[in-house]
Amino acid sequence: MLLSHQKLKSIIFGLDDLKNLRKLNLSHNRIEKMEGLQQCKFLEELNLEKNNISNIEGISHLFLLKKLELGMNNITKLEGISK
Repeated sequence: MLLSHQKLKSIIFGLDDLKNLRKLNLSHNRIEKMEGLQQCKFLEELNLEKNNISNIEGISHLFLLKKLELGMNNITKLEGISK
């Protein structure tokens, strides 16, 4: 799902209905927190480049995630990332 360049301030909470979502591109927005992905358990690729994210958190349940893009953010803290 491509939602880049939409001036979004948060991850869309309507993703609950997209439980089989595999790819999500939210780059070039104004997102500050990595939340709202609880139901996206099959997500394999997540692009959050060029947002306002400072903490990496809330993605430890994404066991199938193979690609995470977070470049051009203000990341200062890593939490909730399993090995």
